[in-house]
Amino acid sequence: MDIAYPWLLNKHQEGLRALTDTHEAYRIYFWGSHPI
Repeated sequence: MDIAYPWLLNKHQEGLRALTDTHEAYRIYFWGSHPI
């Protein structure tokens, strides 16, 4: 288990990073297309 845990943690961090990047890209696209 201690061998698979770092891999699972790494995949989780990759998922969070991808989610954050997608949210940031969407926010930039949204505010860039609809300036207030």
